[in-house]
Amino acid sequence: MLSYNQSLDNDHKFLLTLNASRTFRFPTLNDLYWVPGGNPNLKPEKGWDGELSARYAYKYYFSFTATGFTKYITNWIQWTSNGSYWEPRNVKRVFTRGVELQAWACTQSIGRFSAMFVVNYTYTRATNMDPLSPYDLSLNKQLIYVPLHQAKGSAQFYYRRFYLKAVNTFTSPVFIATDNSQSLKGYYLLDLEIGKDFEIRDKYEIGVSFRANNVTDRQYQNVAQRPMPGVNFEGTLKFRFNR
Repeated sequence: MLSYNQSLDNDHKFLLTLNASRTFRFPTLNDLYWVPGGNPNLKPEKGWDGELSARYAYKYYFSFTATGFTKYITNWIQWTSNGSYWEPRNVKRVFTRGVELQAWACTQSIGRFSAMFVVNYTYTRATNMDPLSPYDLSLNKQLIYVPLHQAKGSAQFYYRRFYLKAVNTFTSPVFIATDNSQSLKGYYLLDLEIGKDFEIRDKYEIGVSFRANNVTDRQYQNVAQRPMPGVNFEGTLKFRFNR
């Protein structure tokens, strides 16, 4: 990894990072032995990763990061439908490239009130470089279940030790056929969360939160024929011990 860090002045900083790596991923136990569909003949994935990232920051109030990434992988393991069940197989070669953007900002405390905002966007182009047969139409097509566009934005507001958080997520349509002839619709989700942290004698911290997911009751699927839940709720209780 190579990096270049430059402080333009006391308030402005710039960081440039270049990273390259060799990667291996062995099949999981589910990939090999899931019943039905496990494939004990799977080969490990092998590949190269590379990314170039530039980050600008202004004090502690704002930062923006842009990252370009690329991956070249052989024996990519992908689960695909085989009629009545799914099974994994090795796609010969996969070339993935894209861009990720992130912006983060927070306000100065106004009394006991503060706010934080985060926005993420990812563009991912992932294509198969080798047909599995002369009749395979997946060559240079987008891999199934890999969205081209994903965006996420959150706004979190604090008052004393209370907080309110809104999370917005957008996922573009994904293909469910290797020749890109069929797809699932894209969707937008809104989640809301409210919570409070309690500090006890500077040694213990208890966090209580309540979250409403998919507030707009959006009907969507991440996997074909597998509907995701509409409005649903969850609660969280956290304990933290400070030394």
